[in-house]
Amino acid sequence: MRPNCQVRRVLFQGKRAVGLLVDSRGETFTVAANEIVLSAGAVGSPHLLLLSGVGPAEQLEKLDIPVVQDKPGVGQNLKDHPKVYVTWEVGDGLVAPYNRGAGNAALRLTAPGSHLRNDLSISFSTLVPPRLKGISAVPRNQRPRPESEDAATRHIEMMIALLLPTSRGELTLTSPDYRVQPAMHYNYLVEPFDRARLREGVRLALDLAGQPELAPLLGKRIEPEDEDLTSDDTLDQWLLREATTYSHISCTCKMGPSDDPLAVVDQYGQVRGVEGLRIVDASIMPDLVRAPINPAVIMLAERVADFIRAGR
Repeated sequence: MRPNCQVRRVLFQGKRAVGLLVDSRGETFTVAANEIVLSAGAVGSPHLLLLSGVGPAEQLEKLDIPVVQDKPGVGQNLKDHPKVYVTWEVGDGLVAPYNRGAGNAALRLTAPGSHLRNDLSISFSTLVPPRLKGISAVPRNQRPRPESEDAATRHIEMMIALLLPTSRGELTLTSPDYRVQPAMHYNYLVEPFDRARLREGVRLALDLAGQPELAPLLGKRIEPEDEDLTSDDTLDQWLLREATTYSHISCTCKMGPSDDPLAVVDQYGQVRGVEGLRIVDASIMPDLVRAPINPAVIMLAERVADFIRAGR
């Protein structure tokens, strides 16, 4: 066991994975193994495969990375739950001290006109600090505290998330240097079906805000502004500007049958076309789950652990 290690790439003999090239505190060394299990996440695992020569051959050849296995699906099929926020000032009907924290409620529903059940969620939070523009998914415990602890410095928000998007993005190499992050193109809401459903989610949130039980808690609406709501087109433009990550990146090394050209792993998590290499993380999901992904990742890990113990 050795801490503070970073893998440069998987080492192959022919088509068989035999070890790892690792950096640790200025030292570079190799680690040999009969079987390697990548659990670097939906960004790290495809990045390592590409650096190791497993991925779209054309992409690898442009960066002078020797191709071990032409695998077009590596880094493709990127999925995430795009989300937007409708935000208000705190109304006169809601006053609470800073240290009581935020109150929360959540609703899961099917978007109007959608054939996909429970494909939207709306979460309601009170007394939250202002979100930091230009910084996606900043954890609340890392946000700056307001200068004043007065609840009036805080906001009320509804977070609307699309739980079953059809839009797909991609992850691609920008350098053969393992220290250089790959490029990620989420392609949020590129499909009209996705824009229509998230648009309806925003309108449902606004309808909820107008209900007599809730309206006294809400002050002036901060976003979207009135001009963003004048038509489908203006609301779509606001969605495209404001959509951000739910930190549920998945599906970049998807599981699938042998006749699926984008499938990277089989039903046992084994990387197709090579030996001695598995992946067990969110990257192997064939599609997103309609929920936070961590329970599904735990389930995948337990299942693949059973396969490994069984010698499959």
